[in-house]
Amino acid sequence: MPRPTPESHGVRRSSRARERIVNDQHRFEHWYRSNQVYFITGRCVEGYPAFDAEDAKGVFWDRFEHYTREWQFTPWATSLLSNHYHTIG
Repeated sequence: MPRPTPESHGVRRSSRARERIVNDQHRFEHWYRSNQVYFITGRCVEGYPAFDAEDAKGVFWDRFEHYTREWQFTPWATSLLSNHYHTIG
């Protein structure tokens, strides 16, 4: 009997790397499953305060709303700080 795969359980995977092993390490993968809770966070390189300016915050919120609609992600709570953000949904 074949070994079950994540895909056989409704999981969708994505990775930037085509090969499973990159530099002697397993590639980094994102796993997605419908109707699950996701906590997503991101930080600016070296803690740079990219979101200090109001116009930068406006760009973040514009893109955040665009991609949450495109990917049908419903955020429950989102916080944007000067150099990072968190969202859960």
